[in-house]
This record gives sequence, C-alpha cells and structure tokens, in this order.
Amino acid sequence: MPVVGTVTDRHVDLRRPAVAFGNTTVGEPTTRAIVVDNLGTTTEELAVTTTDTDFSLVDSGDESLTLAPGESERLALEANLSVPEQLTATLQVTNESATDVGDTAVLNATGQAPQFSVVQSGPVTFSDTPINSTSTETIEFENTGEATLSVSLADAFN
Repeated sequence: MPVVGTVTDRHVDLRRPAVAFGNTTVGEPTTRAIVVDNLGTTTEELAVTTTDTDFSLVDSGDESLTLAPGESERLALEANLSVPEQLTATLQVTNESATDVGDTAVLNATGQAPQFSVVQSGPVTFSDTPINSTSTETIEFENTGEATLSVSLADAFN
C-alpha cells in the first residue's frame, strides 16, 4: 500500500552569525541590518528579540514577523549604548509555536564617550568691566576621551 504525505521542512536562517556595530558614541544611535530567510516549506510566525536593551529593532513592527516559504525580511538594528564599554548581546529569531525553529546572531558594539578636563590651574578672573560692556577670558578644554566633545557656554552667563 503506497504512503502519501507531505514533507515539511522548517528552517529559518539569519544570513550572518554576527552584527558588529564597531565604536559608537554613547547616547548616539548606530544602525546596521541583517536579513532573516525562511528556507523551509511552511509559513513561519516569528518573534524577534534582543537580550540587551542597548540593542533594539529600529521598526518595532519587526518584533513579530510572518514569513512565507522562500520569503526574506531585512531587519534594521540599532545600538544605542548607555555606557562607555564593550557590550555583547544576542539577536534571537524564534518561531512562536515551535521552539526548535529559529536562529541567533551575536550583536556587539563598543561605547565611547568624550571626557574632558579643564587645562587651567585656577579660577577664571575677569578684570573690572563697566556696565553694558564685555570682558573676555579664555578657558582651555582638553578632550581625553574617545568620542567627539562638544562644549557650548552660550547660555551659561545670560
């Protein structure tokens, strides 16, 4: 007696095993992308998560995906580090009903922050200045950190 049936293959794959964001300035988002493929023969309902809140999906609608057989989806990822150190997390793509269907990728970034010092040994002293006139003194800053330093004192004395 012949046996008739359908063979299903459930296979979801991330095209890269890792996403490197490189050096990123703390508090400034950096974006990269990765593609998830449904290489199987069934439609997959997928959940996409990261294991660290410093890494996230740019489009929150991508947290839940439906991929038909042979379909692919580009996921935009963001690293927005809160500390100046190296961070590693995992991107997880899992089937919401079948725990053995899915894939993971390593996410890593190194947070960099500006650090400054004032290259002045004492207080800034202004000479006697008549009312409604200006007096100028120079304060020298040195950036000893790993990221761009921006200093604005425009509103400090108003």
